[in-house]
Amino acid sequence: MDKLWKQITPSDYAWEQEGLDFLRRQLPDHAPYRVWANFEFIAQDGSVNEVDALVLTPKGLYLVEIKSHPGEISGDAGSWVWTCEGRRRVFDNPRLLADRKAKKLAWLLKMQRAALAGSGKARIPFITALVFLSADAVVNRLQGPARLQVYTRKNLLDALTRLDGNGRDKKIDRPTSKLVARALEEAGIKESLRARRVGLYDLVELLDEADHFQDWLATHSETGIQRRIRVYLTRGKPEAEAQTLHQAARLEFRLLEGLEHPGILRAREYQQHDQGPALVYEHDPAAERLDHHLLGLGPDRRLDTTDALTLMRRIAEAVQVAHAHRLHHRALRGCLRSKVLIFLLFVTRSSSKRPSLPTS
Repeated sequence: MDKLWKQITPSDYAWEQEGLDFLRRQLPDHAPYRVWANFEFIAQDGSVNEVDALVLTPKGLYLVEIKSHPGEISGDAGSWVWTCEGRRRVFDNPRLLADRKAKKLAWLLKMQRAALAGSGKARIPFITALVFLSADAVVNRLQGPARLQVYTRKNLLDALTRLDGNGRDKKIDRPTSKLVARALEEAGIKESLRARRVGLYDLVELLDEADHFQDWLATHSETGIQRRIRVYLTRGKPEAEAQTLHQAARLEFRLLEGLEHPGILRAREYQQHDQGPALVYEHDPAAERLDHHLLGLGPDRRLDTTDALTLMRRIAEAVQVAHAHRLHHRALRGCLRSKVLIFLLFVTRSSSKRPSLPTS
């Protein structure tokens, strides 16, 4: 399968490579099957996107997000809980990010010369995003919508190759396979560079993204200090929209640069990046999103009244300071009262062991 399997970047992690090796062993070694593994692409909005595997089979074209967590995976459509050896970690459902990457890649491929030429009936197929839980003994306890498009070693091959036989599957033929390969080559997929640069900072891990920005965990190349860097995505945008984003970045920096409060991230530097303006923020590696913190406590452990009120006081103080400086949190939008009520309903009377509270 050497000609049909292209691993653009050698994997730095044994568990990631093992998941790719499993995928390679399972897939047939003839056309129209093709796989492109460990690559990155720059979408038309300027965002940098890493892909674990893009798999083309007679059944369709799939963007496969590999997660190698052993133990147990549970949670809902928004957040997952990974439990292993008595420890719990909460993170966003990876399929949400995979869906975003699939849409961006599909649009990028359709804009390439090979696709626009429209030779014959070959067209860039729809890209389906799925998550592969690659650990050998992982237990998938996701239910309902959270379980959709999530597979283990037991059912991944069927998801990628088994045709339903009811006429709904559009079988991918050789011309379509060749078209996808040409479009990917023209799109300039390349080696995944996990260390990208903003000034003297290496961008090492994508933390969050939206339509107009990406947040990265970054490390200073000389001091080793970690920061959170927000890159505004102005590349490829219409001039008016790009100018609006530049103004928003400058305003955000001016408002946050001199603000001192333990509950509000402080902007340290304003930099320029190939994709747009970049804001360098302080980063606390122990910081945790509130919803992730609460889910991480587990079903049998909840904050007692004292801890809950202390946390609510910290949040209220941070919001008060922000509003005093004419800052508004984009996720509150006037519904703080409802959030407080929901949070207080979550609280139980007592807890045998108080969890550590997030500081920001």
